Amino acid sequence: MEKILSSKLRCRVMDIIKANSQYDIDNINESLNIRTDLGIDSIQMMSLVMDLEKEFEIEIEPELLTYENFSTVEHIIRIIFTKKLSLSEAENEENL
Repeated sequence: MEKILSSKLRCRVMDIIKANSQYDIDNINESLNIRTDLGIDSIQMMSLVMDLEKEFEIEIEPELLTYENFSTVEHIIRIIFTKKLSLSEAENEENL
């Protein structure tokens, strides 16, 4: 089940990244660099973060907004997956 959710999440994240990229990229992959490969500048990065927060109903804390955390597509997917997993676990604890 987690693998299916992870696959869907990956596709959704990549679609949002594509929408915020300066380039028409048909074959986006997880190793692409956000800035050099996809041309996402700091203003587009903020738009990307807001789109991710809205789509996944999460909040990305300012301290996570570093180049290291948002350097590649894979790094962004990991952050979103971790945030969703934490949110899901918190909701499960509230329902106990």
